[in-house]
Amino acid sequence: MNLDIEHAHARALKQRLEPLETLFLGFVDNPDADADDKEVSAEMLLWVRESRYTLDGLLQTKSGNDVNSEDPMVASMYAIGEQIDETVAKLREIGVLPSVQTQHL
Repeated sequence: MNLDIEHAHARALKQRLEPLETLFLGFVDNPDADADDKEVSAEMLLWVRESRYTLDGLLQTKSGNDVNSEDPMVASMYAIGEQIDETVAKLREIGVLPSVQTQHL
């Protein structure tokens, strides 16, 4: 697969991480949050920042080259994407994020 495509995917994932970082930082900095919520939010904030660092590493690789889908950086990127999906779904489930409204045709 072409690394240019993977770079585009990594940039999109970084954009999806930005609001999560803001959300978890808000929980960590909230003086009214209980200790357990702050701890979980701090762990998630660390995960967001580590994920962003991993994606930055992929983005620093030379564009235009082909890369194997088994490459650890590419595999990590896809794992980050899955984790973002799971995190957003869980936040919707517990009411932190609004649920997605589906339209019926």
